[in-house]
Amino acid sequence: MSDSSDAITREAAWLAAGTLSSYFKHIQAYPRVLPEKVSSLSLYRERIAETRESMGGRKLQTHHLVATVRWPLVSRAGQAEAELLALDVAVEALLARIRGPLGDKTHGGRFLSAGEDIEVDFPDPLEVLDSPDVGNARGGTGRLVVTVRYSADDELVA
Repeated sequence: MSDSSDAITREAAWLAAGTLSSYFKHIQAYPRVLPEKVSSLSLYRERIAETRESMGGRKLQTHHLVATVRWPLVSRAGQAEAELLALDVAVEALLARIRGPLGDKTHGGRFLSAGEDIEVDFPDPLEVLDSPDVGNARGGTGRLVVTVRYSADDELVA
């Protein structure tokens, strides 16, 4: 059986190799605690599904991946719309990277196919903007968390 334990590392390397670093200060495999005022993108595996592909016992392994975008909001008055627009632009750049270049659905040969079944969940920004921490005199911040789910198929395993 093929070892797929590095699937998250392979995918994080694909994401980091693009232009996403202009949107996210940190791009990493596996979530960790980072400063609230920093935009970040982390990746983890939600589940694995294996399906039989042949009578010979070969299987296809599908990784269900979750990319978590953490986006700080530092102002309440006047700039919130610009910050939310910047988040939308960053998420669209992430989606373009996940979709991959035209004609290559393998993320540079890292998977049999990747970037399938994309779903994006956005939070209600008013819940963050209404927080007393956003834009306060002590430099407080709120943070929006966007969740992007998609799948990647790994090599056939026996």
